[in-house]
Amino acid sequence: MDPMRWSIPVNVVTEELGKLLAITSALEAADFLLMHWPLDETGPAHVTARRACIQVLGGKEPPEFARAAFIKACEAAGIFVQAK
Repeated sequence: MDPMRWSIPVNVVTEELGKLLAITSALEAADFLLMHWPLDETGPAHVTARRACIQVLGGKEPPEFARAAFIKACEAAGIFVQAK
């Protein structure tokens, strides 16, 4: 198993109505935060999540650190997130 992957994926609803996207790592979360995030929904939680992803990708934090920050950013932006 890839040590950079999260233990449990985070499913988010994309801009395409009803489409769920499974985010399984800090790398995938970083891509979503940078390339697919609603521009009008950036804020402190979004910045924190981006920084958390960078820390994980740099080996300074465990993968679950970015997962928790990513979930908080989604919730703060009103993006439906399904995470167990």
